[in-house]
Amino acid sequence: MINRDVKDRGFIVETTYGIIRHKAELDWIIRTLSSSQPDNAILPYLQVGLYQVFMMDNVEDYALVNETVDAVRSVGMKGLTGFVNGVLRTALRQKDSILARLERQPPATRYSHPELLIRRWTAQHGEEKAIELCKWNNSRPSITMRIRHSKTNMDEMLTQLSAMDVEASKNALMPNDCIDLGHGVKVTDLPGFADGCFMIQDASTLVPVKLLDPKPGETVLDACAAPGGKTIHISDSMGGVGKVVAMDVSERRLAAVNDNATRTGATNVKTTTGDASNSTSLPKEKFDAVLVDAPCTNTGVLRRRPEGKWRFSKGSLQSSATVQRSLLDACSSVVKQGGRLVYSTCSLEPEEGETVVERWLNSNTDFKLSDSKYIVPPGSGSDGGYSALLIKSE
Repeated sequence: MINRDVKDRGFIVETTYGIIRHKAELDWIIRTLSSSQPDNAILPYLQVGLYQVFMMDNVEDYALVNETVDAVRSVGMKGLTGFVNGVLRTALRQKDSILARLERQPPATRYSHPELLIRRWTAQHGEEKAIELCKWNNSRPSITMRIRHSKTNMDEMLTQLSAMDVEASKNALMPNDCIDLGHGVKVTDLPGFADGCFMIQDASTLVPVKLLDPKPGETVLDACAAPGGKTIHISDSMGGVGKVVAMDVSERRLAAVNDNATRTGATNVKTTTGDASNSTSLPKEKFDAVLVDAPCTNTGVLRRRPEGKWRFSKGSLQSSATVQRSLLDACSSVVKQGGRLVYSTCSLEPEEGETVVERWLNSNTDFKLSDSKYIVPPGSGSDGGYSALLIKSE
């Protein structure tokens, strides 16, 4: 986490996330410009400098070269300043030709994604959609707010944002609930933040709560709750009447749920620490509705978590599916007869979505699939993911 008060935070965030998103492209450029593989100690400086050359258009050439060389000198690598200076100046001179050559590289390099993901998405969605998805993942994510209708309304919020000259528009997936904001917005300065008039959360995160359809007076368990966006949405859907138990395995991350509940005045939210994949850790009561927002490989949110694509493997996919099934096994035990369970992930992979649900239902016949939603960007205008509504028999 980069401290919000650090000097040049915007530049640091942009280059850090940008380098991770475009890692394969930058690696290829470095190989193209260097006769041998540079020492690992100098790679971060080359990546920062070359990211500015090829992926940023608001940095002066002389400034990016001088600042990068000075940074290398400042950490005691004076002997490598000439090498870094030469690479960056060559990159600036040959920028157009290097970009043209990059366009002829294989998709994994050109769009900076693991071959495994590109092969999978091409098989599932077709080549054109797979490439669109890669481009989407490499773009800067929008900031999206969910309007809390008990505090404000869409027209009022849009008017207030316009008065502050904040770029804002209704979200394509959730036009009645969510507003997309321009980049560079400081959330805490937005109208209504202190009063809890909105939550910052992607529009896709509303889908599982809408499937769950919490009602006033019910008891609801949010089994993997942190940081609390869905928890507060559940509370809002209940009009603050009833009980929401927000559970998470991380006490530190659960603090964010408490903070959000306090800011928004969600007094019916109670938090508890525990592992929801272990039935002995769950509350000793039955719930009208249970949300299992399971951990996953995050392939639906790679704009926001670009490191996820470099961690993805068949092994990580299998490990996630095992945890997801354990969560379903445990959490289903606290659903009342006739109650509802929503399983959701922010993954695009069938092995973490419909396949997990289908296999689990085959051995849990007291539950039936009632509805499901599969969101694949970029056409959705939101992050991606899968949600399924399961109903327990009376």
